[in-house]
Amino acid sequence: MDKVQRDNSKQYASQPLLVVAGCVCVLLAFIGAFLPLMPTTVFVLIAGWCFSRSSEKFDRWLTRQAVLGPIILRWRHHKGIALKDRNRALLLMWASMLLSMLIIQTAGVIGLLLLLGAGVSVYLWRLPIVAPDSGSVTASLSKYQL
Repeated sequence: MDKVQRDNSKQYASQPLLVVAGCVCVLLAFIGAFLPLMPTTVFVLIAGWCFSRSSEKFDRWLTRQAVLGPIILRWRHHKGIALKDRNRALLLMWASMLLSMLIIQTAGVIGLLLLLGAGVSVYLWRLPIVAPDSGSVTASLSKYQL
């Protein structure tokens, strides 16, 4: 068996695993939408990565979602996020962290939450800002319309 055939067999063997991983990430993202400290965007991006490498059907389904699709496509094309999405993520993250701090009221946990929140905030602030109506995102969305 030559190298190309071995690479293709590895790709086909990993496809079901990537589909399962993508589905698990979508479920975790859904849960994260309601639970403080559970990231939503990260799991959505991981699901998008898994589906883009394993299933055109699931990839199309995820990128056609009204809220999630444009975020994934902006990330794929520009490695950035819309200003509105970044600000919303920061606001919701800090609101959920502050609520958690008020509920838990343990110095160690509060310190950890502040450290994690600061790290994620710095990461989000450093991401490139992409216009919400970016041409390549609009073109990509129209590609997925049936």
